[in-house]
Amino acid sequence: MIYITGDCHGNFDRLYAEVALDNFTTELIKGDIYQVVERAQLDKAMKELKFQSGADFDESSAMEIGKLAGAEIVVIGIITALKNQIVVNIRGINVKTGIAEFAERDFIKKQEELLTSVEKIAKILSSSVESSNQAREAELTKQREMELAKQREAELARQQELELAKQREMELAKQREAELVKQREKELAKQRKK
Repeated sequence: MIYITGDCHGNFDRLYAEVALDNFTTELIKGDIYQVVERAQLDKAMKELKFQSGADFDESSAMEIGKLAGAEIVVIGIITALKNQIVVNIRGINVKTGIAEFAERDFIKKQEELLTSVEKIAKILSSSVESSNQAREAELTKQREMELAKQREAELARQQELELAKQREMELAKQREAELVKQREKELAKQRKK
């Protein structure tokens, strides 16, 4: 589960940012990769932290809210309006480890391009996670196959050991039988001499 939050810097219309955040969330949900923490859980977490809605908060506050809301990843979006361009930065941080799991950036010329930009980023993130999941699944499959091969190899070695043990038993039985035959022959030879 992920928790999504964002902030704006510079001369930028906050309404665009709020709509962009909603569109980003929708695209992630449509990508069927992420489960997004719903508003009710966020409100509950914010009340637990006694946090005012709409107040500025930093990354550590976002992480704390994400943890309380049951999220595994906090997605933080920052929109910065510069002189000639707008920079859209989005990154996902693991709430347990604090390690950035993913990051993506886009540059746009005007705020009207923001919706398209965040939708594009959401699709990129979803596809990269899907690719990562496929790679992870391929690695797990490879590990399972290697484990099965080891098990087969161990089973083959065990069967060979059993076969060798049977052969040794047969050889010992033959040796015992040969010794018995020799003993009988000696006893017969002794009886013939008498």
